[in-house]
Amino acid sequence: MLPFAIVGMIFNLIEIGGSSSTVYYFDTPLQLTYSLFFIIATIIAYILNTLFTFKSKFNFMNFAKYFSIYMGAMMIGKIAINILQYHTNFENWIYPILAAPFVYIWNFFLTNKYLER
Repeated sequence: MLPFAIVGMIFNLIEIGGSSSTVYYFDTPLQLTYSLFFIIATIIAYILNTLFTFKSKFNFMNFAKYFSIYMGAMMIGKIAINILQYHTNFENWIYPILAAPFVYIWNFFLTNKYLER
């Protein structure tokens, strides 16, 4: 469980930390920045989970499922960001943090249902 939690923290640091800090310090477009860091975090998390958490070899089918689930989560996050932006007036760097719970719920249920352990 510990390696899985560590990989989850790394994912969060890249996805939330990377997108929020890049938007904050460099004033980059929120949706594009969020997408870029989410994709990078997803690929890194899959590799780390494969190597260190499950100690298995790369499996393209599992990667395709994992990536699809996480891209669905990214879309949920982007929709949440749009809705939150419409209804609130926070600085842009805050929105990836606010979208995170929606993403986590999606990932939890779908990875448990569709991914092999």
